[in-house]
Amino acid sequence: MTTSSRRDPITLEGINGHLMALVGKVETLSVSIRGFSGEMTLIRKVQENLSSSFSELKNNLSDVIKSQDFLSQKYDEAIKKVEQFDDLEKKVGCQEEEIKRLRAQVESNEQYLRRRQLEVHGIPEQVEDVELGVINAVRQIGVTLDRAEIDAIHRLPTKVPNRQKSIILELKSRKTRDFILSKRYSAVMKAGSGQRVFINESLSPYFKDLLRKAKDCAKVMNFKHCWYKNRKIILKKEDKSKNVSFVRNPEDLVKLLTVFNKQNPNYEEENGNGMHLVSRNGKVDENPSDSSSDPLQTSPL
Repeated sequence: MTTSSRRDPITLEGINGHLMALVGKVETLSVSIRGFSGEMTLIRKVQENLSSSFSELKNNLSDVIKSQDFLSQKYDEAIKKVEQFDDLEKKVGCQEEEIKRLRAQVESNEQYLRRRQLEVHGIPEQVEDVELGVINAVRQIGVTLDRAEIDAIHRLPTKVPNRQKSIILELKSRKTRDFILSKRYSAVMKAGSGQRVFINESLSPYFKDLLRKAKDCAKVMNFKHCWYKNRKIILKKEDKSKNVSFVRNPEDLVKLLTVFNKQNPNYEEENGNGMHLVSRNGKVDENPSDSSSDPLQTSPL
């Protein structure tokens, strides 16, 4: 038996129903498209914001790179300045050493100019003829001094009120001066008034100040003798000791005190390191004040 398929008849209502269904799908699709369009707009805004942020980040990164280049340049300049400073410091150090050498030479030369001079203390200022006063004083130690052997003689000014002015005696011969120095402890010299007379080498302000400091340090370090000779200070522990220490500048005193403090730690703890004896305000004094009018014995302590 043969069967045949039958199609439903196409009616206006059916077509209309299909159209309505199609319109509904189109509207749904339209809504979806509008939603997608909104999402695309949001994505574009996000993209624009990201692009703006990226541009800003790029600019900031460019500024950072510029700053880094600037800092690198400044660092290089600072390194160069440090190197220049090191070179300058070396030059200054060399110049300071040269200045010290020249200063020592000047001080030595100034003292050398006094090689024929003596400093006399104890002749009363009432004595008008100072030449005769000195001649009478040295006669007491067995020295016969003639006026013709005296090249110049005068009293030294003093800044200390009521202090007796000492006398500078310059002889024509260094040999005569050395002879008087060799005889000065052979007897006690006295002026006509009975006042004791002392004769010393004429020291420049530098060596006079250095001798004063050396004597103070010698007492601390238990040196028995301290005296000046030939532009240096000599320190000696005992009468028969063969070992002596030479001092030509304040730095030599600092070295002696440093050794003494290491060997005598208890003394340093109880009395200090003694550096104040050769320094002012914690620094070694290289420019002593002029104390040429102060009487200072250059004999042993």
